[in-house]
Amino acid sequence: MVSVIIPARNETYLEKTVRNILENAEGEIEIIVELDGWAPNPQINIGDERVKFIYHKEGIGQRACINDGARRAKGEYIMKLDAHCAVSKGFDTILQRDCKYEWTMVPRMYNLRIDDWTPKLHKRTDYMYISAPQSDKPFRASYYGSAQPKNDKMIDETMCCMGPGWFMHKKRFWEQDGCDEGHKGGWGQQGIEVALKAWLSGGALMVNKNCWFAHWFRGGKHDPKYSPGFPYKISGRTVEDVRRYSRDLWLNNAWDKQVRTIEWLVEKFDPPGWDTSLTLVYYTANIIHRAIEYSVLRSLKGFGYPIVSVSQKPMDLGKNIVVPKERSLENIYRQVLVGVKEGSFDVQS
Repeated sequence: MVSVIIPARNETYLEKTVRNILENAEGEIEIIVELDGWAPNPQINIGDERVKFIYHKEGIGQRACINDGARRAKGEYIMKLDAHCAVSKGFDTILQRDCKYEWTMVPRMYNLRIDDWTPKLHKRTDYMYISAPQSDKPFRASYYGSAQPKNDKMIDETMCCMGPGWFMHKKRFWEQDGCDEGHKGGWGQQGIEVALKAWLSGGALMVNKNCWFAHWFRGGKHDPKYSPGFPYKISGRTVEDVRRYSRDLWLNNAWDKQVRTIEWLVEKFDPPGWDTSLTLVYYTANIIHRAIEYSVLRSLKGFGYPIVSVSQKPMDLGKNIVVPKERSLENIYRQVLVGVKEGSFDVQS
């Protein structure tokens, strides 16, 4: 059985999404709709026992809703889907058939035309990558555009995905700690988390072109029908906190379930914009105020470059080299020289 989990808050097209899933599923299925601090008005009456509505009086966030749905799920497989999506015929049986245990799978993605609930065939996405930490939009799920890889593989590796739709074994989901609710606000960086948990745990993120889902992307000028605004209202500061949390977690290889590094993944896919030839050298006499040092180190780690730290006391920053304690201009030069020499090799933080 496949358990489709739909987090929903202020969703205009929730009922159309649920009915579309029911119409196109060919196997045993259940749909768990997590109403996140919101209830449809008028009430939705599907009249199908395969659909369960779970109402949370207070909003708990998208990630917590996914985790709650997964705990309730009876299926061997779970699929997360946004509340404004269409799916292809037999999507559930195809994904079950093709998804190996160690894989997370995403169907081919289209943009959704909400007027007739059909995919925009010219807006197709098979592959995505993670943008470089030093790019204009750092560490996000990004489109290749016209440079999108093209091949005849119907099931293929992809570095990253968007967060609207993904599929995996339920047991595997929990082996990866479910969704990380440490992201403030419960939203943001979902595709990054899904992709990196798949790859760094020793598995893979695979795109399945034998089926598809179409997602309605809100955007552009505010309009009550075509762009009513994002349902999760969070501040710009919270958005940046989520992104910083994500960068700190993944760029510092801090997830305790990972058996691969972010450097391994970058080398495997060679995504646009990543400069792996640059190494940061940090030197210090370890006399800076702790609060200032914390801010500096956090910022450095966020760039995602390999780091060599040359210090007079042991510290947790990249590859750390401790030199004899001495405060002098000569020792500054000595520390810089030690760091540069070390950084000329293949150094990973």
